[in-house]
Amino acid sequence: NKYENNHPDLIIIAPYLLFANKFTIDLTCKNTPGYPDNKPKAENGKGAGEPGEDGKPGLPGFNGGNLIIYADKIINENNMKFVSIGGQGGPGQS
Repeated sequence: NKYENNHPDLIIIAPYLLFANKFTIDLTCKNTPGYPDNKPKAENGKGAGEPGEDGKPGLPGFNGGNLIIYADKIINENNMKFVSIGGQGGPGQS
């Protein structure tokens, strides 16, 4: 469940890394949370003419992943681009 909502981290462990070509590591979260309580609308009033409940605000967006590199030497690190953006928040109830 954790990795369905928040992007997992990437850990690289090596004595040395060689980035021979340009490339991108993208750990951006592309998932959007659903409605609060899994309902698009708040509860209606009990009888005719009675007000219903207030709608709840949208849920916060999920995390992007982290990149952790343990290496004694990194060659051509300018060839690597790292992107990690948190996800969009969810819709609120009406």
